[in-house]
Amino acid sequence: MKKNRNNENQIPTELINKIQDNFCKTLDIALAIYNVNGNNITKEMNLSTFWNSFILGNPLVYPKCKAADINAIKTCISSNSSHIYNIYCDIAAFAVPISIGGKVIAVCIGGKTRTENPNLKLCKTEAENSGINFDTFLEAYLEIPLVSTDQLKLIGNLLKNTIETILDLNANKKHTKSKIDEMQIMNDMLKEEVYSRTKILYETNQKYKSIVENAIDIIATINKNGIFTEMNSAITENLEFTKEEVIGMHFSKLVAQEDMLKIAKMIENFVNHGIDKESMIIACIDAQENEKIFSISAKPIYDNLGNLTEIQCIMHDITKRKLLEKELHKTKDEYVQLFDSIKDGVYSTDLKGNLLKANESFSKIFGYKKEDLKTITIWDLFTNKKEAKDFIEQIENTKESSNLITTAKNKSEKEFYVEWNIAPAKNEKGEIMGHNGVIRDITSRMKYISIAKAEATKYQSLFDNLQEGIIITNEKGEIKEYNQKIAHIFKRQINAGTHISELIPEITCEKVQRLAKKGQIDIGYIKEFAISGVKLEVEGEILFQWMMKEVCKIDYVHEKGAINNVPLDVKHADIKSN
Repeated sequence: MKKNRNNENQIPTELINKIQDNFCKTLDIALAIYNVNGNNITKEMNLSTFWNSFILGNPLVYPKCKAADINAIKTCISSNSSHIYNIYCDIAAFAVPISIGGKVIAVCIGGKTRTENPNLKLCKTEAENSGINFDTFLEAYLEIPLVSTDQLKLIGNLLKNTIETILDLNANKKHTKSKIDEMQIMNDMLKEEVYSRTKILYETNQKYKSIVENAIDIIATINKNGIFTEMNSAITENLEFTKEEVIGMHFSKLVAQEDMLKIAKMIENFVNHGIDKESMIIACIDAQENEKIFSISAKPIYDNLGNLTEIQCIMHDITKRKLLEKELHKTKDEYVQLFDSIKDGVYSTDLKGNLLKANESFSKIFGYKKEDLKTITIWDLFTNKKEAKDFIEQIENTKESSNLITTAKNKSEKEFYVEWNIAPAKNEKGEIMGHNGVIRDITSRMKYISIAKAEATKYQSLFDNLQEGIIITNEKGEIKEYNQKIAHIFKRQINAGTHISELIPEITCEKVQRLAKKGQIDIGYIKEFAISGVKLEVEGEILFQWMMKEVCKIDYVHEKGAINNVPLDVKHADIKSN
């Protein structure tokens, strides 16, 4: 131990501290100097925010990092050579031995920088293990300087040569020309490294500025007083102001009156460290005094003392999206109104027959409240459940719409007639997910149909029991209908479409045309019948009704030459055709 203390006495601590300070400031790296026992000769300097926030004091991580440093010190001492090693989460450091007369008297541990882009999976795992928000962890991680392994070696060797040279000069008190030249070389190397680092930082900064300046979103910075201090050119495209007009302007000049309190509250929360970021939607006023809607994401920036210095904001124009949402809501409301105003019952079901939605008319038809409909299936509403299920299954199999007239029952078990139309409901892949249906109460219609059928039966009965023979033809004289009297007169059934002249030759085509013109004619007496024709119009169709009226009776006369079968209304006049 005495020997080690003698070696430490050879190190000019004040001078070494200055070298350490200069290296840290110039190269933006962490650095500490340890003796061969692993104890600090100088305090570790320039640790990153990430290291201070998430490593120091972390019982899960810091002991492992400290052990890595101790192992690196031992490796340096045993090999008397520089050593690059990984500490934690792809963060690397260098360990270089400081030797006097070939003996290691100290070890410099420095760097603690990133050597490559972050391994996001590893970072996420480490953040979760330590219970740290991943975004916060990654943001601090990205602030760690990026230095390649070769650069770390160069910095470590430069530091070693500088310290050893100073120690050698301090021990010998000789400022030989060779040492001066060596120092000059090292100085040049340091200048080159500083220039290289400065150039990289400058180029990185220029790229960042270019990205910000050409972004389509507004990227701005405001101070704690709400004054815009920085602004990109997107302000012109989005709000028609120039960035020169906006810089120095208070946020209240851009933000709509109703949203000013939101921004003021956000700044207050940042000042009080109440939140570490904020997202909101606000309305802004452009140069033409038009209102536009923006989504805003803001993050506070603090100084080393924790005081708020500025707030970085990204503002994205969502005016069109909001207008579209408003239009969609309007369309949806109109659809709902239309849906509920339809007099027929409209509904949708899933494959199990559960009612997914139904309009007001559907509820009224069946007498259920909308919430009660959710507890029943569609086929529960029909008198014949099997028929209803089979009908739905048919639609699902054929994948085509269809309709059915059947009977349903309401909540009070009262049956009524319905016309049921359904069509399969498909998803975007064409798969059937259920069906949509329309149900119309046709009880009144079916009642009228029943009455009409009864009337038709009554009419047919009267028609068939008339004493006169009736033949109905179309305008061409083709037979459409006749009563039972005609069948009795002609002793046979007559085919529909037969021309009346084939049955009664006296009714020629000329007579048919004459009836069409006059509307009513008398054919005259044929045998024992008087025949007349009447023109009718039934439901827009022209029809001819031909009537054969029996006008003869048997006259028993004892006188010779008496005429039998004399027409009743001609009183023995000559029988002539009209």
